[in-house]
Amino acid sequence: MINIKKKWLKTIPMVLCVTLIVGFVPNFAFAETVVNSDLAKKLEDPVQTIQAIGTEKASLDAFYTEANQQLEKQNAATKKKQLQKDIQSLELCGIRHQDVLSVTVVEDKIRYGLEFKGFDKQIWAEVKKNEQGDVILRLNEEGLENVLKFTTDGRLFIDGHEVLFNTATMETVTQLSTGNISFPNKTSTSYRREPFPGIASSDYNLLVKTYYNNNITLGNPLSSFTASAIATVILSAVVKAFGVTMPGLAVSFFFAVAQTILNGDVSYGSEDAYLSFKIQKIKCKSKSTTIEQYYIHRGQYYSRKNLAGTAYPSNFYEYAFLETL
Repeated sequence: MINIKKKWLKTIPMVLCVTLIVGFVPNFAFAETVVNSDLAKKLEDPVQTIQAIGTEKASLDAFYTEANQQLEKQNAATKKKQLQKDIQSLELCGIRHQDVLSVTVVEDKIRYGLEFKGFDKQIWAEVKKNEQGDVILRLNEEGLENVLKFTTDGRLFIDGHEVLFNTATMETVTQLSTGNISFPNKTSTSYRREPFPGIASSDYNLLVKTYYNNNITLGNPLSSFTASAIATVILSAVVKAFGVTMPGLAVSFFFAVAQTILNGDVSYGSEDAYLSFKIQKIKCKSKSTTIEQYYIHRGQYYSRKNLAGTAYPSNFYEYAFLETL
């Protein structure tokens, strides 16, 4: 295993300090692997979102550079193009290159070691596209395994069963106004897992919308799922409920609550094959302006349908910047 932190720091200058992504030091090893560096730090100033875009590209370029070198050391230089295709496919599944800690060639396939904050099990993934263009994602957590299929028409299957995202609803509580400013030419929106510096949870005080999904049908009991698969289902359900593109939102945002759900799960018989959630979008009035806006998405997730049983909390955050004409 090669730690590439120092190499990446030589490649990427001070712009790294504004990156949105948090990297982690690996706690498991694979033979002849490449390890993602601890490049990432919290965004010190959320206004610097634009600079972070450049950091993201630099981070990806550095990742490919080191990963390709590792493939060469495994006598697998012919896998370089496959590596890039795989990373793009993983991104489509909500797994970012920052979540990839290692790459190992196993039986002519590239296996990706993953790590998510607060989870100490060994996780690996393999990914491919079939002839129809569907993405097939194999997830393994220390022997427990799920195979996910993301179809080109937006459906999700796990172990052959289609996950059904039923009864998604949205309630608009507060209509937001931009005041007398010009109609925005472009709205830049980004999402993050960590709170914004200088904004307490209690500072979010204007309820804007509430999103629900009362019936996510899994097709199999929760006990048969990896935390990775449940986090992927939650991500997919949230994106469907919001009905918009959500830049930056990833599986890692929901991994902790997925694991908590599985840890606290009690068999409810036929009820043990569902999820549901309620998410409140709340604005921070004191920090928001007509140009910049800060939100918390305060979520409650359930291991039963219709918001029944224990509520497992999990939040994520949104920053919106309006570029006026």
